[in-house]
Amino acid sequence: MLVNLDVYATRIYEFQGSLHNWCGSSFTAAIKHRIHPDEPFHESQNGTSVATTRGAFREGYRKRPAEKEQYQVKSRKLREQIAGLNEQHYGKVGEVRQIKDPVQALKTELQTDFQDADKHYHNEWIKLQTNLLVPTDLQTYSQALDNAIMKNHSMKMDEINRILRELGTQTYRGTNTGSKSSVTLQSDTITIVGDHVSLDMEVRLNN
Repeated sequence: MLVNLDVYATRIYEFQGSLHNWCGSSFTAAIKHRIHPDEPFHESQNGTSVATTRGAFREGYRKRPAEKEQYQVKSRKLREQIAGLNEQHYGKVGEVRQIKDPVQALKTELQTDFQDADKHYHNEWIKLQTNLLVPTDLQTYSQALDNAIMKNHSMKMDEINRILRELGTQTYRGTNTGSKSSVTLQSDTITIVGDHVSLDMEVRLNN
């Protein structure tokens, strides 16, 4: 079975790069020296020895449980916050559902019982406006009718007076051609005056 050494070499260099970023260049150089003892060992640019680097690495490793505990505490708090937010979310979802259900029921009622509400309202509004205008129109018509009746009555009375005067003058003039007569209509009584003699006659007038 053939082994691809290039793949393993690539992985080793990637691991070295990770160690270099995490632990420092001196510790990485020490690891590389142990892997390749033939290559000369070089300290880091700042002069840090391998022992110092190893000590720093051990110190960092000892601090890891404390940091882990801190991360666990933070993680627990975050989980509690997430749980609280989820609880609030589900509560709000329930409240929204409680609001939506009556709204949907009202919409269904509007679509069935009050489907033509706008049309009915418009028709009733027209009826109301018509009923409001009818009394005004009736009052105007009644006033015009009263005025017409009074005017017609006055015209008829004038015409009757004229006819009575003409008839009375011609009928009761007498033998004296120079005599004068007059006819007066008051209420239901006609007064005829001729030759200084007055004659009252009761009459019934029908308009």
